[in-house]
Amino acid sequence: MSGWWIPLMMVLVRGGWAAAEEDVFPTPSDDRWHYPFNFTPGARPFASCFSSVGNITFPLFNDRDGMFLIVWNTAEQIESGRCPRTYGVEAVTVIVTSVAEATWPIDLSTDEWYTFDFNNDGAINRDGIPRGQIGDMDGESRDADPGRPLELFGVGFGANSSAEHWTESSPYYGGRDTMNAPRDPFPFVFQDVTFAQLHVEDNVKGTQNEKLAKPVFQFTPGTWAIGVPTGYLPGRQLNPFQVVYSIDLSLSEGAVGKYFQQQLDGGRVFVYVTSLQETVIFGNDPAALPTFFTKEGVDFDPLAMAPQLIIRHHREASGDADGDCRSTLDDWGALLHCSSGPDSTPSPTLPWTVARCRESFDFDRDLDVDLRDVSLMLEVFQSSGS
Repeated sequence: MSGWWIPLMMVLVRGGWAAAEEDVFPTPSDDRWHYPFNFTPGARPFASCFSSVGNITFPLFNDRDGMFLIVWNTAEQIESGRCPRTYGVEAVTVIVTSVAEATWPIDLSTDEWYTFDFNNDGAINRDGIPRGQIGDMDGESRDADPGRPLELFGVGFGANSSAEHWTESSPYYGGRDTMNAPRDPFPFVFQDVTFAQLHVEDNVKGTQNEKLAKPVFQFTPGTWAIGVPTGYLPGRQLNPFQVVYSIDLSLSEGAVGKYFQQQLDGGRVFVYVTSLQETVIFGNDPAALPTFFTKEGVDFDPLAMAPQLIIRHHREASGDADGDCRSTLDDWGALLHCSSGPDSTPSPTLPWTVARCRESFDFDRDLDVDLRDVSLMLEVFQSSGS
């Protein structure tokens, strides 16, 4: 029999300190219908996602008016505070459950910002500004498919909030009483090149990002994931059903993946679920708007589920032996205690242990610390600016 499988078998049997794990978080610690007129934050059983685009009589509202902000406490299952780069995040999935009797159309494609009838005149390009150019408020193009996608974004924080202290009952900040007020917390994507956090709550009207070093106005954000309904029959949906978001960690040159590394390091994972599904003030059939169960809503239907987070991850070597989240010359000294050569278990002297050596320096996850790991340590050392 060929021996190609022997190294793999050794990894499966001998060690596994860095083997991939899948952690499921079935209930958020905090979830909130983030809407200016939610007067019972943290207690609402349902969260509807919709847009104010086209409601020109209500210019104070954010484009993404009704949003669903969800937070999971991950620290009890995945150790926090290890240093972001030690979290080898392989996949992140978010699942929310829609209420029954939904009628909203399924749209699995990104819609350009100029496909919205922002001035609500029903005409295409009557203002004469070329469609998609700055200042275009009349560039609708009769979006080819019906409906608007269900989009997931990261969560950023402004002057009034922080990831450490925000809870589902925190005060609301955003469009309602003040023209062009940003949401706080706000949904964001990373800007190309600069990797600045771009607000997306007003991406159609084009506000919130004009003060950046590289200003951005009207734009189409690259959503981190589009929600895919499971077994949904619009207009004939008798039961709740799941909407699945598979997050693209490679977006923005891997910055989305690094976002989740930082979140796990902090012990809490935040996401925003939104949609630019058009609505009519006081006129929509609630079934026509994407509406999801919050964790408080699961008692309303036996088939309801709270928002769920699934993370597949492994532990990456840190290159950081002294726990300061940096690779310095001191860590190179520690590497000498752990070097073992190919296919050889490290045999360090106390206070070093085999597990500590692997967690610090086994970058290629083959259970030894050899020249390959030294080479990879050099890359980490150089990238840390030491």
